[in-house]
Amino acid sequence: MEKQLLKNAVIYTMDDEKPQAENIYIENGKIKKIDMNINEIPEGTKIIDMEGKCLLPGFHDSHMHMLNTGINLIEAVDLKSAESIDDIIKFTKEHIEKNNIPAGNWVLGFNWNHEKLEEKRMPDKNDLDKISTEHYIFLKRICIHIASVNSKVLELSLSDKKIQLENKNIGKDKNGKPNGLIYEEVINEFLEKRLSYTVEELENIMKKTLKLIAAKGLTVIQTDDMNFFSKDTDRLNILQAFQNLYNKGKLPIRIFEQLQISEFSTLQLLMKKREELGENEYFNIKTVKVLLDGSLGGWTAALNHSYADAPDKTGILNFSDEELYKICDYCYSKKIQIACHAIGDRAIDQILNIIEKIKEKYNNIDLRPRIVHCQLPIYRQIKKMKELEVIADIQPMFVPSDYELAEKRIDKKYRDNIYAWKILLKNGISLSGSSDSPVEDFAPLSGIRAAVERTTEDGKPLGGWRPFEKLTLKEALELYTTGSAYSIGMENIMGKIKEEYYADIVVLNEDIYIAENIDRINIEKILVNGK
Repeated sequence: MEKQLLKNAVIYTMDDEKPQAENIYIENGKIKKIDMNINEIPEGTKIIDMEGKCLLPGFHDSHMHMLNTGINLIEAVDLKSAESIDDIIKFTKEHIEKNNIPAGNWVLGFNWNHEKLEEKRMPDKNDLDKISTEHYIFLKRICIHIASVNSKVLELSLSDKKIQLENKNIGKDKNGKPNGLIYEEVINEFLEKRLSYTVEELENIMKKTLKLIAAKGLTVIQTDDMNFFSKDTDRLNILQAFQNLYNKGKLPIRIFEQLQISEFSTLQLLMKKREELGENEYFNIKTVKVLLDGSLGGWTAALNHSYADAPDKTGILNFSDEELYKICDYCYSKKIQIACHAIGDRAIDQILNIIEKIKEKYNNIDLRPRIVHCQLPIYRQIKKMKELEVIADIQPMFVPSDYELAEKRIDKKYRDNIYAWKILLKNGISLSGSSDSPVEDFAPLSGIRAAVERTTEDGKPLGGWRPFEKLTLKEALELYTTGSAYSIGMENIMGKIKEEYYADIVVLNEDIYIAENIDRINIEKILVNGK
């Protein structure tokens, strides 16, 4: 029986009944006592002096793409610092040379943002052909809803009868020919020509990536890894790789997989695999994810009005009402949570209308449906979200990254509740906090700072963007602790430093409530199940 007492620490429990504590007694992976009397310490207990460090419940990212993040970090070129298309060309050429990537191989890149390029346009096939016409060049935009490819990728992919040239998600030039820009689900169909990993290769990528994630203070992540592949065999391999790591005792943190699907047959297949795998303390599947619309950056988030800077565009919906109802109905019949990526108000309308019908059919069973992003809700939708007990899964780092873009894309008269974290809270909406990594940095402290300050790292805009939407530090911490635990129905076992909860703890080198720079605090270590 493992017993330990953590003492001499600044402990914030995130438990309103007892907000702070002086010590924590842990036994067999669970917290058994808060503020134990020194005379009550059981024999054989290991007493650990925390030397005044700050302890919090382990951070919990409620929505990221872990495998995508890992593949980017391990195999791809990061284009976030590119300020021009010439930079994109230069950085990618340097990546090819540095890694000695032979002609005929694929070259992956991510994080380009045309809003920050001096040309103010997206790189097309002509630009990428300047990198190489002998390699397959595939570069994703920062939002991961748009990608640029060179002529070699187009030639290979469009030779496949499955990928129809008239597809709305294949960009065209003024002559109606593919311009090298691809959108939404076509991205994975193109990538299918490149990406296929064995279960063992997936395990190795996961181990490396999870080590990096744990170093940022995360003890739990909810991750959508299905979005990176279009083949069902690859998706099944991902689930098996997670299970294998658990069986080998190699999962350093808790994983909750979100099964993103675009076809009903895939949903049925993955749910069968879920039943086969079962549940354990480190790897679970509690959520099905669907992508209802796109992104603001690509003008594909579905709006009930036109874009301010593109009057001919209102975005896209990826599912018909009938298709989405069928998926939601199946999920409720299997008692599994549904989470919908919905940025625009038209996409939010679609899912709220369907959830209302579904909940009525299933006698208001509480499966805590979620809207991931929920960036542009209007007042009637917020009221409906409260009525239907819909959770908003938000990404605080989107504010410093996107505020200039949002003001450009969305007319002033439609901005009442744009990135409206405080308004959602005030209206009783439960919030969970996440990074959407690799879209944003997965460091929770960066997200917490962004929620509190609503500025970039260099303090722009002065005073914070829409400062009335700033969260208190306590509210921001709740996003990544109690809020994320609630989002998957685990609020009675994780998210707090409390008796009978998992001993999942993050140790900081300074008190978060008095630190001058939240995202400059060092993560000393994490404990998962007390280890």
